[in-house]
Amino acid sequence: MKEDYFEKLSALVASPNTSEDFQEAFISFKYTGNIPNPPSITIAGHKKVEAFNELFKQIYNQLHVEKHKISFKAFVKNAEQLFFSNSFNKKNVSDMIKEKSCTTYTNICKIYGVKLSQDILSFYDVKFVKKEYIIDFLKSTIIETADNKIWLEKLIEQKTVEISSNANFIYFVYNYDSFDSDYSKQMAEKCLSDTINIIRYMIGIKNERIYVDNTEFNDCLQHFDQFSSSGMILPSSKLIKKDIAFDLADPFFNATNNGNERIWEILSKPNKNQVEKKILKAIKWIGLSIEETQLDVACAEIAFAFESLLKADETSVISPSIQGQIADSVAFICGETADERIKIVNDFKTFYRYRSAIAHGAEKSTDINYQKYLNMIKNVVINLLTDDSLNKCTSLDELNSLINSKKYGCVNDNLD
Repeated sequence: MKEDYFEKLSALVASPNTSEDFQEAFISFKYTGNIPNPPSITIAGHKKVEAFNELFKQIYNQLHVEKHKISFKAFVKNAEQLFFSNSFNKKNVSDMIKEKSCTTYTNICKIYGVKLSQDILSFYDVKFVKKEYIIDFLKSTIIETADNKIWLEKLIEQKTVEISSNANFIYFVYNYDSFDSDYSKQMAEKCLSDTINIIRYMIGIKNERIYVDNTEFNDCLQHFDQFSSSGMILPSSKLIKKDIAFDLADPFFNATNNGNERIWEILSKPNKNQVEKKILKAIKWIGLSIEETQLDVACAEIAFAFESLLKADETSVISPSIQGQIADSVAFICGETADERIKIVNDFKTFYRYRSAIAHGAEKSTDINYQKYLNMIKNVVINLLTDDSLNKCTSLDELNSLINSKKYGCVNDNLD
């Protein structure tokens, strides 16, 4: 029998507060109906406040409120009004959710380290606007009213200051239909994070002068001074700058032969299959790895990319047999001949020995060829997206079945 979170929450709200409770945390909400001197309800005390929030989270999850594109914050704000009429129960809360309608919200944020040679660029649901064009874009998109006129003037003033900067950036624009602005922002932030990692993945180079993120990098001097026992002083400094920007309008970023166009399509799909979800998760780890400054951490994130893409249970321990299974998968996805596959397996095992050594506290090694293994995981993703047989797989079981047929059928090796 399911626990009745509604009864427990109603009883908690009805329970009296003590004077000691008010010395701790408390929350208070007011009736929003149009009446004079509206009543309010206060929940006081650390334990009661914690229980109040936790019970609401349980109800939010139990009713699958997120499917209705309502944020937790907006859900609580609306549902708590039912306490004033003693009508807080499952039926009334469910009815309240169903009555909510959605509004289209446009979310705008800067992405640094990239540029545009055209005013607007769209990849399915994701849109980019050239920084010099953002004011024209806002004027053509926002309907000016008496209520928003002052706000619009301030927004344009803010953007005028932003685009006067010499920094390389463009505007990420994402429309999302939701009940409240918080939920739309939450989904836009997720899409923004995915987009940044997709761009990093597509660039595919770890370089100290390349930087793609939604926060600005300020050039700085790095000082390193030495002096010897004999009195010799050796000051030195290095300028750290991120000044290489890539043009997203370059056809490369939406090409079909490298799978890039397919990535934008997957990102915009509301219902992704298992393989598509795994591809996006692997791209996330690749993007994080490219931006990571510590080599050992960057290599670990490449390993996470392999595992999230090709391991069935992402929470299980990486045993030698699982490493072998992933190595074979990589070999048969990327290799054409037996010799190529054997080399890929050996290279992969070398990489995993390094990854395991670092995980167990061994000294860092500069011998690892990071770019080699970055290219290896990228080749896996590209083949999954572009190979005529692999890109039809919708689940890991289908993919493994196809790989096994290649493995035991000796496909392309002329051994059958």
